[in-house]
Amino acid sequence: MLTLSIGFGELVVILLVTLLVVGPREVAKVARKLGKLYRRMDNAMSDLRSYVDNPSSPGDNSDLVDTSEKRNDSDNANKTPAG
Repeated sequence: MLTLSIGFGELVVILLVTLLVVGPREVAKVARKLGKLYRRMDNAMSDLRSYVDNPSSPGDNSDLVDTSEKRNDSDNANKTPAG
């Protein structure tokens, strides 16, 4: 988890600059978008950490292998024998 050491005064300055740049009506939208972006980045980093810790965990490529095998089986079932 990313930890930032921002004091109260710095937070007030950041909020005032954001309010001046973005405007009072758009602050909530910008905050919501930043929260979603942070959540996506945090999930991606968590996935990356888990992959680095255990690269051979089940489910990495097993879905791709299973679907291609199913596709090949259905392709073979649809073919009629020549004769």
